[in-house]
Amino acid sequence: MKIKLHRISLIAIAIICFLLSNAFVYSQDDKLTKEVQVVRPYEPSISDAFKINQMPQVEDTIRITPIFSYNLVLRPTTIDFPVNPIPSARMVAEPLTKVYRGYLKAGFGNYSSPLAEAYFSSSRSKDYSYGVFLQHNSSFGRVKLDNDEKVDAPHSLTNVSVFGKKIFEKSVLAGEVGFKHFGYNFYGYDTIIDPNTTTINQPDQMQRAINISGLFHSIHSDSIHLNYKLSAGFTSFADKFSMEQNTFNISANADKFFKIERVGGDISFTHHMYSPELDSVNNAIFSLSPWIGLFGKEWRVRAGVSFTLDANRTGSNAYFYPVGQLSYDIVSHYVIPYVQFSGYLENNSYSKILSENPWVEPGLNVWNTNHKYIMLGGVKGNFSPRIAYNVCASFSLVDSMYFYVNKFEVGESYLENRFGVVYDNIQHKRFMGELTIAPTSKIKLFFQAEFNAYTMQDLEKPWHKPDYIGRAIASYNIQDKILLSAAFYAEGKRYIQTANNSFVEIDGLMDLNLSAEYRYNSRVSAFLDLNNITGNRYHVWYLYPVQQFNMRLGLTYAF
Repeated sequence: MKIKLHRISLIAIAIICFLLSNAFVYSQDDKLTKEVQVVRPYEPSISDAFKINQMPQVEDTIRITPIFSYNLVLRPTTIDFPVNPIPSARMVAEPLTKVYRGYLKAGFGNYSSPLAEAYFSSSRSKDYSYGVFLQHNSSFGRVKLDNDEKVDAPHSLTNVSVFGKKIFEKSVLAGEVGFKHFGYNFYGYDTIIDPNTTTINQPDQMQRAINISGLFHSIHSDSIHLNYKLSAGFTSFADKFSMEQNTFNISANADKFFKIERVGGDISFTHHMYSPELDSVNNAIFSLSPWIGLFGKEWRVRAGVSFTLDANRTGSNAYFYPVGQLSYDIVSHYVIPYVQFSGYLENNSYSKILSENPWVEPGLNVWNTNHKYIMLGGVKGNFSPRIAYNVCASFSLVDSMYFYVNKFEVGESYLENRFGVVYDNIQHKRFMGELTIAPTSKIKLFFQAEFNAYTMQDLEKPWHKPDYIGRAIASYNIQDKILLSAAFYAEGKRYIQTANNSFVEIDGLMDLNLSAEYRYNSRVSAFLDLNNITGNRYHVWYLYPVQQFNMRLGLTYAF
């Protein structure tokens, strides 16, 4: 109550003071007269307004959730959608390259050396093929001996072959009939002999062979079927000295893949029938070799045993050889180390020896060679898709290894220019390396080096065996128009047995050959062969130097 009285008194005092101030002002105005001038117009202003940002909210404690009810009425709907067939895609086959059915080739060079070849085959077919091949290569020049005397050294080689093949759904049947004639003479002799006491006679020699062979093998596209190969053949061989040899051989091999292993085997039979002038006893060789192989993604293993029965003039001999292979791909085909264990009986028939050394004594019988044990290990692989290599070393134990020696017999007409053989049991160490390079599809290079070391049991030296062999081959295709190739061959030193049972060392050999072919069009081409460009007068077989630089120029026509 007191507060209200206090507030009323304050309000009354304020009103009295206000009235008194107005009276005082009016009393002042009555006494003063002043003039007021306005220098600028009046500018009204409005102060900023402050808005309330809060929105009104209604808090309702009761919430109602709506309830919906759906009723589906199912009615089938028929859609009429026409289906238009789409024609199947047609695969256009790649055009086949034109294949000519045959060609004719002819050439001529120094040393009076003609060349003639003819080849004819059937057209392209999925069911069969057949053809015929004829070749004649000869030379009628003279060769310079070590005493610079030139002697006649003709040779003539003729080959005729008729072949055919029938292709079935899962197999192939093939056959061939061939004829070969090789004529030459014993033109070499020891130039140290006294021509006044020795009659120089250079008889002719000839090798003639007629062969018939057949082959039947499977061509399954998968590995679950039995894979097999059967072959049979007959060869009639004779020389100019009435030495005849008829050979019949048959062989078969088969293998099949099971769950984790592949099982197979090889079997063969060879029978040599000799004329009385060559040998009074025939020779038969039977061989059986079963094996089993295991394969993984990166490794391969094969193990087995080989049995060989040799029936010859000395009786029947049985041999057992190990069969083992192991390889492991360490770095995705870049590095593949491998190990092999094997052995075999080398069949030294008269035809094989004469083809190896044409100047052996007519009617020479050579024992079969027993390769008792061969251990080989190496590394192979690909540095890149265009570079491949193979490096290996082997150690062998060999019984009855034969070595060629010049025959030294006393007589007026004997010139020491025929070869016989001597035998020894040896240890053979061999080191070999190969390198293949194909920078492009037009350039190909191949290099090979081989080193040999022999540990003899009885003989003083490995007669006529070089200590190393080297090869290099290069080819270059220029726009399928010009084809160039080069070949280099080298052999190391060799030891030769002399008449007094001592030995001499003869130099190795080097042979460089070049060839070029120019294709005028798809049918006609010209070729040039340059052989023994360095002109070396080396001896492949002692007392028989080869032709020095020789060349041949010719044409080829395809039809």
